Amino acid sequence: MSDAPNEHASLQRLWDTYLSIRAKQGLDMAEVFHEWAIAKRDSLKEFGADRSFDELCNSGCQALSLALILASIPRLVSLEMKWRDVLGSPRQQEQRIRALEKAAVALEDLQASFADAVLSDYRRLVPPDMLESVRNELLNPSDLETIWPKTTAPHPAITIHTLRQYVSFLTKFGSIAEETRISAPDMLWKYTLSAYVKKATGGFYDAQVSALIGAVLNEVYDEAAHRMWRSRNYERMDADFSFLAKLLISIGLVTSSRT
Repeated sequence: MSDAPNEHASLQRLWDTYLSIRAKQGLDMAEVFHEWAIAKRDSLKEFGADRSFDELCNSGCQALSLALILASIPRLVSLEMKWRDVLGSPRQQEQRIRALEKAAVALEDLQASFADAVLSDYRRLVPPDMLESVRNELLNPSDLETIWPKTTAPHPAITIHTLRQYVSFLTKFGSIAEETRISAPDMLWKYTLSAYVKKATGGFYDAQVSALIGAVLNEVYDEAAHRMWRSRNYERMDADFSFLAKLLISIGLVTSSRT
């Protein structure tokens, strides 16, 4: 961390500017964050994990960075559960994607039939290239706001585009796990906590990390389970997500004078 003054200069300036702005409003945000981090540490006492928090801080971690990770875990778990309820299982997602795609195709077929019917009487009178241009305009009008009343249902071209956007969104969301190689929702925050501890202390401290995770989730999560998880996933994930630990190191360094 000897290069910290240069490596973290931009973040330090941002932090100092933020403190200055809030100070003018009568707020000592450095103290606010410090107290918040300590409160997060104290919330672990019920599970005895406050000792693990202290051990990690004594070994090189910063309280604020640890607290930020721990505070994010329940929120990420809740978000994932709600998002899963919305999207359903992978099979349900695939069924919805197919249904939306079929609806878009059905509207496209209807539009094409309409355009062909309108132009059927002009095929012998209008040059093919001009006829095709008119057909394209019927399918996708260039000025919908002028020709299509706002009081009616959306123009089919708009609906088709919207349906395809939903298809694209659901397809991309479904491919996130494959592209990021994250097969379970808890992998990212487990990695982030482990990677931060490793980068800040030089060791993995599986006992302390597992104690913090168990306390935050209010469930049993022992050292052996975490060590096994780490041995299977850490190196692979570190290739793609090491920037998260570096960011947390930066946050800890620039705020360490008060936290």
